[in-house]
Amino acid sequence: MSETAKFLTPEQAARVDHSRFDAEKIDRPTITYWQGAWRRLKKNPLAVVAMVMLAVVLFFVLLGPTISGQEYIKINASIKNTAPNSANWFGTDTMGRDIFCRVWIGARLSLIVALVCSTIQIVVGCAYGGAMAYFGGTVDSVMMRVIEVITSFPSLLITLLIMMVVGQNVGGLLFAMCITSWCGTARQMRGQLMQLRESEYVQAAQMIGASPVRIIIKHLLPNTVSILILNLCSSIPSYIFTEASLSFLGMGLSSDVISLGVLISQGKAKMDFYPWQLFFPAAVLCIAVLAFNLLGDGLRDALDPRTIE
Repeated sequence: MSETAKFLTPEQAARVDHSRFDAEKIDRPTITYWQGAWRRLKKNPLAVVAMVMLAVVLFFVLLGPTISGQEYIKINASIKNTAPNSANWFGTDTMGRDIFCRVWIGARLSLIVALVCSTIQIVVGCAYGGAMAYFGGTVDSVMMRVIEVITSFPSLLITLLIMMVVGQNVGGLLFAMCITSWCGTARQMRGQLMQLRESEYVQAAQMIGASPVRIIIKHLLPNTVSILILNLCSSIPSYIFTEASLSFLGMGLSSDVISLGVLISQGKAKMDFYPWQLFFPAAVLCIAVLAFNLLGDGLRDALDPRTIE
Protein backbone atom coordinates (compact mmCIF):
# COMPACT_ATOMS: atom_id res chain seq x y z
CA MET A 1 0.00 0.00 0.00
CA SER A 2 1.33 3.41 -0.94
CA GLU A 3 1.99 6.15 1.56
CA THR A 4 -0.72 8.36 0.08
CA ALA A 5 -3.33 5.59 0.41
CA LYS A 6 -3.03 5.75 4.18
CA PHE A 7 -4.59 9.22 4.29
CA LEU A 8 -8.01 10.43 3.15
CA THR A 9 -8.35 13.33 0.81
CA PRO A 10 -10.31 16.41 2.02
CA GLU A 11 -13.17 15.37 -0.25
CA GLN A 12 -13.25 11.87 1.27
CA ALA A 13 -13.10 13.17 4.85
CA ALA A 14 -15.88 15.71 4.37
CA ARG A 15 -18.87 15.43 6.73
CA VAL A 16 -21.90 13.84 5.15
CA ASP A 17 -24.64 16.44 5.01
CA HIS A 18 -28.07 15.04 5.83
CA SER A 19 -31.06 17.08 4.88
CA ARG A 20 -33.48 18.28 7.54
CA PHE A 21 -36.08 15.90 6.17
CA ASP A 22 -33.82 12.88 6.66
CA ALA A 23 -32.89 14.03 10.18
CA GLU A 24 -36.55 14.27 11.15
CA LYS A 25 -37.11 10.74 9.91
CA ILE A 26 -34.16 9.44 11.89
CA ASP A 27 -34.75 11.31 15.13
CA ARG A 28 -37.12 9.73 17.64
CA PRO A 29 -39.50 12.16 19.30
CA THR A 30 -38.63 12.86 22.92
CA ILE A 31 -41.39 12.23 25.44
CA THR A 32 -41.53 12.94 29.15
CA TYR A 33 -41.93 10.37 31.89
CA TRP A 34 -45.62 11.22 32.32
CA GLN A 35 -46.31 11.11 28.56
CA GLY A 36 -44.77 7.65 28.43
CA ALA A 37 -46.82 6.55 31.43
CA TRP A 38 -50.01 7.81 29.78
CA ARG A 39 -49.17 5.89 26.59
CA ARG A 40 -48.60 2.68 28.52
CA LEU A 41 -51.79 3.20 30.50
CA LYS A 42 -53.84 3.61 27.31
CA LYS A 43 -52.42 0.33 25.99
CA ASN A 44 -53.75 -1.54 29.03
CA PRO A 45 -57.29 -2.69 28.15
CA LEU A 46 -58.33 -3.29 31.76
CA ALA A 47 -57.18 0.19 32.73
CA VAL A 48 -59.18 1.69 29.86
CA VAL A 49 -62.27 -0.25 30.96
CA ALA A 50 -61.71 0.98 34.53
CA MET A 51 -61.50 4.61 33.37
CA VAL A 52 -64.74 4.23 31.40
CA MET A 53 -66.45 2.67 34.43
CA LEU A 54 -65.26 5.48 36.67
CA ALA A 55 -66.39 8.09 34.15
CA VAL A 56 -69.89 6.56 34.11
CA VAL A 57 -70.01 6.38 37.91
CA LEU A 58 -68.85 9.99 38.27
CA PHE A 59 -71.38 11.14 35.68
CA PHE A 60 -74.29 9.64 37.60
CA VAL A 61 -72.87 10.74 40.95
CA LEU A 62 -72.86 14.33 39.72
CA LEU A 63 -75.94 14.37 37.46
CA GLY A 64 -77.91 11.22 38.26
CA PRO A 65 -80.31 12.77 40.79
CA THR A 66 -80.96 15.65 38.38
CA ILE A 67 -81.69 13.67 35.21
CA SER A 68 -84.07 11.28 36.98
CA GLY A 69 -86.53 14.05 37.81
CA GLN A 70 -87.10 12.61 41.31
CA GLU A 71 -86.27 13.86 44.80
CA TYR A 72 -84.28 11.59 47.06
CA ILE A 73 -85.99 12.81 50.27
CA LYS A 74 -89.56 12.94 48.96
CA ILE A 75 -91.82 10.45 50.77
CA ASN A 76 -94.72 8.91 48.83
CA ALA A 77 -96.50 6.14 50.72
CA SER A 78 -98.66 5.29 47.69
CA ILE A 79 -95.66 3.87 45.77
CA LYS A 80 -93.67 2.33 48.60
CA ASN A 81 -91.67 -0.82 47.79
CA THR A 82 -92.36 -0.42 44.07
CA ALA A 83 -90.27 -2.51 41.69
CA PRO A 84 -88.10 -0.75 39.08
CA ASN A 85 -90.21 0.97 36.43
CA SER A 86 -90.11 3.83 33.94
CA ALA A 87 -90.74 6.45 36.64
CA ASN A 88 -88.52 4.97 39.37
CA TRP A 89 -85.61 3.31 37.58
CA PHE A 90 -84.29 1.47 40.63
CA GLY A 91 -87.66 1.17 42.35
CA THR A 92 -88.65 2.71 45.68
CA ASP A 93 -87.96 1.90 49.33
CA THR A 94 -90.29 1.28 52.27
CA MET A 95 -91.21 4.99 52.44
CA GLY A 96 -91.74 5.46 48.72
CA ARG A 97 -88.47 7.32 48.14
CA ASP A 98 -86.72 6.93 44.80
CA ILE A 99 -83.81 4.48 45.13
CA PHE A 100 -82.06 5.71 41.97
CA CYS A 101 -81.57 9.17 43.45
CA ARG A 102 -80.67 7.83 46.86
CA VAL A 103 -78.05 5.45 45.45
CA TRP A 104 -76.18 8.21 43.62
CA ILE A 105 -76.49 10.64 46.53
CA GLY A 106 -75.10 7.90 48.76
CA ALA A 107 -72.31 7.15 46.29
CA ARG A 108 -71.43 10.85 46.29
CA LEU A 109 -70.99 10.87 50.07
CA SER A 110 -69.05 7.59 50.03
CA LEU A 111 -66.66 8.96 47.39
CA ILE A 112 -66.20 12.22 49.27
CA VAL A 113 -65.42 10.34 52.49
CA ALA A 114 -62.94 8.11 50.64
CA LEU A 115 -61.23 11.06 48.94
CA VAL A 116 -60.94 13.06 52.15
CA CYS A 117 -59.57 10.07 54.08
CA SER A 118 -57.09 9.28 51.30
CA THR A 119 -55.91 12.89 51.19
CA ILE A 120 -55.43 13.00 54.96
CA GLN A 121 -53.56 9.70 54.85
CA ILE A 122 -51.18 10.92 52.15
CA VAL A 123 -50.58 14.38 53.66
CA VAL A 124 -49.94 13.11 57.19
CA GLY A 125 -47.96 10.11 55.96
CA CYS A 126 -45.75 12.25 53.71
CA ALA A 127 -45.09 14.82 56.43
CA TYR A 128 -44.30 12.21 59.06
CA GLY A 129 -42.28 9.95 56.76
CA GLY A 130 -40.42 12.93 55.30
CA ALA A 131 -39.40 14.11 58.75
CA MET A 132 -38.15 10.63 59.68
CA ALA A 133 -36.14 10.28 56.48
CA TYR A 134 -34.61 13.76 56.54
CA PHE A 135 -33.55 13.99 60.19
CA GLY A 136 -32.73 10.32 60.75
CA GLY A 137 -30.86 9.18 63.85
CA THR A 138 -32.63 9.57 67.17
CA VAL A 139 -35.55 11.45 65.63
CA ASP A 140 -36.13 8.60 63.18
CA SER A 141 -35.97 5.99 65.94
CA VAL A 142 -38.40 7.79 68.22
CA MET A 143 -40.89 8.51 65.44
CA MET A 144 -40.70 4.91 64.24
CA ARG A 145 -41.46 3.65 67.76
CA VAL A 146 -44.58 5.86 67.77
CA ILE A 147 -45.77 4.17 64.58
CA GLU A 148 -45.08 0.74 66.05
CA VAL A 149 -47.16 1.58 69.15
CA ILE A 150 -50.08 2.84 67.05
CA THR A 151 -50.05 -0.14 64.70
CA SER A 152 -49.79 -2.62 67.56
CA PHE A 153 -53.52 -2.14 68.23
CA PRO A 154 -56.05 -3.66 65.79
CA SER A 155 -57.21 -0.83 63.51
CA LEU A 156 -60.78 -2.15 63.38
CA LEU A 157 -61.01 -2.14 67.17
CA ILE A 158 -59.73 1.44 67.33
CA THR A 159 -62.22 2.50 64.66
CA LEU A 160 -65.16 0.91 66.47
CA LEU A 161 -64.17 2.46 69.82
CA ILE A 162 -63.87 5.92 68.28
CA MET A 163 -67.26 5.62 66.58
CA MET A 164 -68.80 4.62 69.92
CA VAL A 165 -67.28 7.66 71.63
CA VAL A 166 -67.74 10.42 69.05
CA GLY A 167 -71.00 9.17 67.57
CA GLN A 168 -72.14 7.95 64.16
CA ASN A 169 -71.49 11.06 62.09
CA VAL A 170 -69.32 11.94 59.11
CA GLY A 171 -66.68 13.75 61.17
CA GLY A 172 -66.34 10.85 63.58
CA LEU A 173 -66.10 8.38 60.69
CA LEU A 174 -63.33 10.40 59.03
CA PHE A 175 -61.35 10.60 62.26
CA ALA A 176 -61.87 6.91 63.05
CA MET A 177 -60.71 5.69 59.63
CA CYS A 178 -57.70 8.03 59.41
CA ILE A 179 -56.33 7.58 62.93
CA THR A 180 -54.05 4.67 61.94
CA SER A 181 -54.15 4.54 58.13
CA TRP A 182 -51.33 7.07 57.64
CA CYS A 183 -48.75 4.84 59.31
CA GLY A 184 -48.27 2.62 56.26
CA THR A 185 -47.78 5.64 54.01
CA ALA A 186 -45.29 7.14 56.44
CA ARG A 187 -43.20 3.98 56.43
CA GLN A 188 -43.24 3.82 52.65
CA MET A 189 -42.26 7.47 52.30
CA ARG A 190 -39.47 7.03 54.82
CA GLY A 191 -37.93 4.22 52.77
CA GLN A 192 -38.16 6.14 49.50
CA LEU A 193 -36.92 9.46 50.86
CA MET A 194 -33.97 7.95 52.70
CA GLN A 195 -32.65 6.88 49.30
CA LEU A 196 -33.19 10.36 47.85
CA ARG A 197 -31.71 12.43 50.68
CA GLU A 198 -28.16 11.52 49.63
CA SER A 199 -28.72 12.85 46.12
CA GLU A 200 -26.53 15.65 44.84
CA TYR A 201 -29.37 18.12 44.41
CA VAL A 202 -30.44 17.61 48.03
CA GLN A 203 -26.88 18.18 49.25
CA ALA A 204 -26.64 21.30 47.06
CA ALA A 205 -29.86 22.64 48.61
CA GLN A 206 -28.41 22.04 52.07
CA MET A 207 -25.21 23.86 51.16
CA ILE A 208 -27.07 27.00 50.06
CA GLY A 209 -28.96 27.07 53.35
CA ALA A 210 -32.40 25.72 52.36
CA SER A 211 -34.58 24.84 55.36
CA PRO A 212 -35.53 21.21 56.04
CA VAL A 213 -39.19 21.95 55.26
CA ARG A 214 -38.25 23.44 51.89
CA ILE A 215 -35.97 20.53 51.04
CA ILE A 216 -38.66 17.98 51.89
CA ILE A 217 -41.41 19.81 49.98
CA LYS A 218 -39.42 21.10 46.99
CA HIS A 219 -36.82 18.39 46.43
CA LEU A 220 -37.82 15.11 48.07
CA LEU A 221 -41.61 14.75 47.83
CA PRO A 222 -41.90 15.67 44.10
CA ASN A 223 -39.81 12.58 43.30
CA THR A 224 -42.40 10.34 44.97
CA VAL A 225 -45.45 11.59 43.05
CA SER A 226 -45.90 8.30 41.20
CA ILE A 227 -45.95 6.39 44.50
CA LEU A 228 -48.46 8.84 45.97
CA ILE A 229 -50.75 8.39 42.96
CA LEU A 230 -50.67 4.63 43.43
CA ASN A 231 -51.42 5.05 47.14
CA LEU A 232 -54.36 7.29 46.31
CA CYS A 233 -55.89 4.85 43.82
CA SER A 234 -55.44 1.90 46.18
CA SER A 235 -56.71 3.65 49.31
CA ILE A 236 -59.91 5.08 47.81
CA PRO A 237 -61.62 1.69 47.23
CA SER A 238 -60.40 0.54 50.63
CA TYR A 239 -62.10 3.47 52.35
CA ILE A 240 -65.29 3.03 50.30
CA PHE A 241 -65.46 -0.60 51.36
CA THR A 242 -64.61 0.21 54.99
CA GLU A 243 -67.38 2.82 55.21
CA ALA A 244 -69.86 0.38 53.70
CA SER A 245 -68.76 -2.41 56.04
CA LEU A 246 -69.06 -0.28 59.16
CA SER A 247 -72.50 1.00 58.15
CA PHE A 248 -73.59 -2.54 57.26
CA LEU A 249 -72.59 -3.66 60.76
CA GLY A 250 -74.47 -0.74 62.30
CA MET A 251 -71.29 0.97 63.51
CA GLY A 252 -70.85 3.45 60.67
CA LEU A 253 -73.02 6.39 59.76
CA SER A 254 -76.47 6.79 61.29
CA SER A 255 -79.54 5.79 59.28
CA ASP A 256 -80.54 9.40 58.59
CA VAL A 257 -77.34 9.89 56.53
CA ILE A 258 -77.41 8.57 52.98
CA SER A 259 -74.36 6.52 51.95
CA LEU A 260 -73.87 3.27 50.07
CA GLY A 261 -73.21 1.43 53.31
CA VAL A 262 -76.39 2.77 54.93
CA LEU A 263 -78.47 1.88 51.86
CA ILE A 264 -77.03 -1.64 51.78
CA SER A 265 -77.77 -2.05 55.48
CA GLN A 266 -81.35 -0.90 54.98
CA GLY A 267 -81.81 -3.11 51.91
CA LYS A 268 -80.55 -6.15 53.78
CA ALA A 269 -83.63 -6.12 56.02
CA LYS A 270 -85.97 -6.31 52.99
CA MET A 271 -83.81 -8.58 50.84
CA ASP A 272 -86.25 -11.52 50.82
CA PHE A 273 -89.23 -9.47 49.64
CA TYR A 274 -87.74 -6.48 47.79
CA PRO A 275 -84.30 -7.58 46.54
CA TRP A 276 -83.79 -4.47 44.36
CA GLN A 277 -83.41 -2.35 47.50
CA LEU A 278 -80.18 -4.26 48.23
CA PHE A 279 -79.07 -5.12 44.70
CA PHE A 280 -78.63 -1.62 43.23
CA PRO A 281 -76.57 0.01 46.01
CA ALA A 282 -74.46 -3.15 46.30
CA ALA A 283 -73.91 -3.19 42.52
CA VAL A 284 -72.78 0.46 42.46
CA LEU A 285 -70.42 -0.24 45.37
CA CYS A 286 -68.89 -3.24 43.59
CA ILE A 287 -68.50 -1.34 40.30
CA ALA A 288 -66.77 1.61 41.99
CA VAL A 289 -64.40 -0.57 44.03
CA LEU A 290 -63.59 -2.78 41.03
CA ALA A 291 -62.92 0.22 38.79
CA PHE A 292 -60.53 1.84 41.26
CA ASN A 293 -58.69 -1.46 41.80
CA LEU A 294 -58.29 -2.07 38.06
CA LEU A 295 -57.11 1.51 37.54
CA GLY A 296 -54.63 1.15 40.38
CA ASP A 297 -53.18 -2.01 38.80
CA GLY A 298 -52.92 -0.24 35.44
CA LEU A 299 -51.19 2.77 36.99
CA ARG A 300 -48.76 0.51 38.82
CA ASP A 301 -47.67 -1.03 35.52
CA ALA A 302 -47.64 2.30 33.66
CA LEU A 303 -45.56 4.12 36.28
CA ASP A 304 -43.08 1.29 36.79
CA PRO A 305 -39.68 2.50 35.47
CA ARG A 306 -38.88 -1.05 34.35
CA THR A 307 -41.60 -0.84 31.69
CA ILE A 308 -40.05 2.22 30.01
CA GLU A 309 -38.87 1.34 26.52
